[in-house]
Amino acid sequence: MTRPALLVYLAILYLAFVIYGSLVPLQIVPLPLGEAWRRFQEIPYLAIGMQGRADWVANLLLMIPLSFLWLAALDPGSGPLRRAALSITVWLGCIALALSIEFAQIFFPQRTVSINDLLAEGIGATAGVLLWWCVGARTVEWFDRWQTAHGTPSIIQQILWAYLGILVLYNVMPLDLAPSLGDLYQKWKSGRIVLVPFGFHMANPMEWLYEVASGIALWAPVTGLWILSGRRTAAQAWITTVAVAAAIEGVQVLVYTRVCDVTDVLIAGAGAAVGAWAGVRLARGRAGDRVPGGGTGRARWVAASVAGFLLWLAVLTFVFWYPFHVRADRPWVESRLALLREVPFFNYYYTSEYLALTQALRRIAFFIPLGAALGIGGAALALGRLRWVIHAMAVSVMIMVAAGIELGQVFLPGKYPDSTDLALEAIGGVAGYVGCIAVLARWRVSRGSR
Repeated sequence: MTRPALLVYLAILYLAFVIYGSLVPLQIVPLPLGEAWRRFQEIPYLAIGMQGRADWVANLLLMIPLSFLWLAALDPGSGPLRRAALSITVWLGCIALALSIEFAQIFFPQRTVSINDLLAEGIGATAGVLLWWCVGARTVEWFDRWQTAHGTPSIIQQILWAYLGILVLYNVMPLDLAPSLGDLYQKWKSGRIVLVPFGFHMANPMEWLYEVASGIALWAPVTGLWILSGRRTAAQAWITTVAVAAAIEGVQVLVYTRVCDVTDVLIAGAGAAVGAWAGVRLARGRAGDRVPGGGTGRARWVAASVAGFLLWLAVLTFVFWYPFHVRADRPWVESRLALLREVPFFNYYYTSEYLALTQALRRIAFFIPLGAALGIGGAALALGRLRWVIHAMAVSVMIMVAAGIELGQVFLPGKYPDSTDLALEAIGGVAGYVGCIAVLARWRVSRGSR
C-alpha cells in the first residue's frame, strides 16, 4: 500500500473513531429538531474543577490527530499558499465536525454538551494544524522510510520509535497538569507521590503480581529493540531505558491524576534487564543467519512457534481467568452473556480516560506476544502460493483465542466479559503477527535468503 493511501485510510478510521467515541453509549432519545436547536443555542459554559480537567484535556487531545492526519493524508506539498489554504480548509472542517458532534450529543442524554468541549476541540484542531507545520514533512519522510526500510536494523528502529512514542504518551495521559504548588501538595498528601520502593499495599497478591508483570512486559521491548537495531550495546540500552522511565516518572509528578512511584523505575529496570537478555540472544541468532523459512530448519521454527503459542496461551488463561472461581447457573450466565451484547466501548465510557486507556493498551499488549509466536511459524510456512491461507488461519486462531478468553469470563465472578476487549485483544494479536512477519521478511532479505 502506498503512503498516501495508507494515510487516507488512517485519517478515515480516526474520523470514524472520533464520531463513534463522541456518541457512545449510543442511547439516543428522540427530540423535535426545533427543541434540539433551542437547547444547542443555550449550551452552558461549565466551571470545571480538577476532576473535570482530564475530560477537557481529552477533548483537546482528541482533535489533534484528526487535523494532523488529514493534512498528512491530503499532503499539500511544499508550496506555502497550498499549505495555508489546505490548513484553513482542514481546520474549518474540524470545527464543523465539533459543532455537529456537540449538536448530536443533545440527543444522547448521557453526554455532556458544553462550550468547554467546543473550546477544547477548537484548540486541539488548531494544535494539530500547527503540529503539521512544524513536523509534518518529517512525519511523511518517516512513513516513506518505513515502507522502504531494508534489513532488520532499519525496520526495528522504526518500530522502536513508534513503540516508545506510544509508551511515553500513555504514561503522561491524561495530561491534567497540576498548575500550582498547592495542587502538588494535595497530590503528595493523597499518596500519589510515592518515594518508598514497593510502598504501596494491595490486598490481593495476584493483583500485585499482575502490576509488576505488566510493567516488565511494557519496558522489556524497549531495551530489546534498541539492541536489535544496532544503536545501543546491552549496557547502553539498559541505562537509556531506565533513564527514560525515570524521566517519565518526573513528568508524572506534574500530572495530577497519575501516581508517581519510584517503584515504577525499578520495575522498568527489571523489564530492561529482561529485554537486554532477550535482545542479546536474538542478535546472536541473527548473526548466525538462523532465519525462519530456511529449508532444513523449518520444522524447528514451526515447533518453536507452537511451543511459544501454547506457553503464552497458558499465561493469558492465568492472567484473565485467575482465580478460576466458576459459576454456571443459568440466570447468572444469561445476565453475563448480555454484557457481550453491549455496543463497543460502552463500559469504557463509564470510567475515566486514564483507566479506559490503560485497559485498552493492556488488552492489546498482552496479545502481541501471542501473535508474534504465531508469526514465527507463519514466516516459516507462508513462503508459497498458500501464504495467504496460512495468514488467514493465523488471524482466525487469534480471534478464536480472544473470543474464548472473553467467553470464559462469562462464568467467572469478578471478571467482566466485553466485546470491546475481544476486539482489542484480536487487534493486539494481529499487530504482533504482522510485526513479526515484517521483521522476519526484512531479515530474510538482508541475509540474501530466497
